[in-house]
Amino acid sequence: HYDHKGEVCNPVDSILNGADDNASGAAALLAIARALAAAPVKPKRSILFLWHCGEEDGMTGAKYFTGAPLIPLTQLAVLINAD
Repeated sequence: HYDHKGEVCNPVDSILNGADDNASGAAALLAIARALAAAPVKPKRSILFLWHCGEEDGMTGAKYFTGAPLIPLTQLAVLINAD
């Protein structure tokens, strides 16, 4: 997963696929958020959309969020990390 930093993970080719990896995750998250916002029936719970890129560098974003959460962690029902 360090391919987006210029490190080739596959010695067969030199394609750096990290841009697609991170862009695909961001695009999927935005699509889900738009679909929920446009849905005729709204979710019964509030939904917080938060994404981090490059978590393979030490889960920096996830660690920051759990150390300084926007809402109390006890109020989180589900967390999906797609990175």
